[in-house]
Amino acid sequence: MNIFTPTAAEIFPPDLEIYPVAMLALFPRLTRAKYRQHTGEQAPPWEPSRRIKRWADRTLGEADPDGAYPVRWYQVEAGEIAWKETTITNAEAAALNLPGQYDYPKWDPAPVGGFQASNYDGSRQQVDVDAVSTREQAEILSAELNGLGVEEHSLDGPFYFWFEPSEKRRIWWVKLSGGGKIFAGRLLKKQYVNGVGAPGRWIRSERVPWWKSGLDEIPEEWDARPEIPIPMRALEANERLQLGFGGAIQVVTAESDTDLLRRIDRNVREIRDLVEG
Repeated sequence: MNIFTPTAAEIFPPDLEIYPVAMLALFPRLTRAKYRQHTGEQAPPWEPSRRIKRWADRTLGEADPDGAYPVRWYQVEAGEIAWKETTITNAEAAALNLPGQYDYPKWDPAPVGGFQASNYDGSRQQVDVDAVSTREQAEILSAELNGLGVEEHSLDGPFYFWFEPSEKRRIWWVKLSGGGKIFAGRLLKKQYVNGVGAPGRWIRSERVPWWKSGLDEIPEEWDARPEIPIPMRALEANERLQLGFGGAIQVVTAESDTDLLRRIDRNVREIRDLVEG
């Protein structure tokens, strides 16, 4: 089963007299565990600006991302069963938004291809990996902190830095608007303490920036907030809906005349076999 393909053409009324309305859904209701089971990968990170969405239609191809995508489903309103319809964009229809934690990759920068050396005694030591960053990373951090720009750290006297030609990282200062400066590499280590890309924001306190994690703001896997409904197929001619125990919607399958005659014939044969046996 392709979990990202609507199965309207594949769904047939099950061989049951009564079954839950959820069996009319065109897509399975996904969790992070089910997504990983089917794809071998983890689902995309939670997006707080969007509603919970546990299904995705990946068959839209080149469709206009802003085009209308109809969503139809059954629900109970004022004690009655209603056939509801709304529209979302094709882009929204193709995307999941599952609550629960995402495993962000660990911040594990490679050793620095460079060292700090001295012309005085010939000593040298490898540059601290927690101090370096690219200039682009430093400038992004400066912008996020409303800083005053960046400058490269240099050494005086007999001391100097040497870097391999392929090494793009350097020791960059981020100049803070309230005075002072801090190595961009140190800021990166703070920002990625929960993994690269983990949510959070910078807080300025007493002139020292600190990173406030946003992981605690991610809803739990079974968050109770309303979800974008999963599209359902319409009823077949021999199906009707009823409210079951606790107000749950049930699908009732009515027998066709042919099915009824077959069942009667089968019952007659079973009774005859019992009498003659």
